[in-house]
Amino acid sequence: MYDKLLKDLDELLSNKRRLRELLKVEKDRRGLERDKLVFIGMANIAGYWWCARRSILESREMEIEFFASYLEDRIKYSIRLGYFNGDKLPRRREKILSIGDEITMKDIEKLLKENEEIIHKEYEKVKISPEELESLRIVCDPSEFGIICQLVFAERYPTIRWNFQWRDYVVVGVPDGITDEFVYEFKTTGSDFLMKYVKPVAFTQADLYSYFFKRVMKRVQILIRKTREIKTWMEKVDVNNAKKTLRKFRDLDEGLGEPKPPQKWKCNKCEYRDICGYLNL
Repeated sequence: MYDKLLKDLDELLSNKRRLRELLKVEKDRRGLERDKLVFIGMANIAGYWWCARRSILESREMEIEFFASYLEDRIKYSIRLGYFNGDKLPRRREKILSIGDEITMKDIEKLLKENEEIIHKEYEKVKISPEELESLRIVCDPSEFGIICQLVFAERYPTIRWNFQWRDYVVVGVPDGITDEFVYEFKTTGSDFLMKYVKPVAFTQADLYSYFFKRVMKRVQILIRKTREIKTWMEKVDVNNAKKTLRKFRDLDEGLGEPKPPQKWKCNKCEYRDICGYLNL
């Protein structure tokens, strides 16, 4: 029954021009300026503690992707929950954008429980020998290898992607795992030296997820790729850190104040270094 509807949705999500048109209408719907940054990612906000400038630049570049995720989740979850039962997407943009207005956090928790049943049946760790893993480390760039390591080493918990309103922003995110008690965050880093820079980002990301999903504990693991050692922390959520990071992100986005500049070595492989111009200061 929903094959045509899902096909329509896939076509919409792959059409950047239509997405941009819908994004403009959505900002109008919210009474916001069309050039204002609205749809942002949880990981990008946490990245403020790696480099504040990069956090903003990346968020602006990726806004259309986060908006697409927001739209996809609202429509697909509305189908799963029975709120939308049409056989195709509406023609009017406003009608498309209104799909999902009924969804509550109670509904999201219900879908999370359904995902928990799926993960127990189907989700197993990827098995790769130490020799194969070393070969992949050599041929992959660090970000790709980090994803592979997560598939191999991360603990398995159910999760769900959802969005949350904070001031004029819509914050989109999917934790590495969510249980009734805690949010789980897994990251990798190349060495002990980089650990002190990655840890604040990982902790903040876990705090943000926990703040929005209303969990009281966070479980954070960081894999040191060089030694394959996994550091683990289980702590109470720092709500103040989550709120502080959101405020700092907003202030920088609105041009209020200037953040502490990053160490210049972080700029060497940053894709925004020419736009940012920090190296030329």
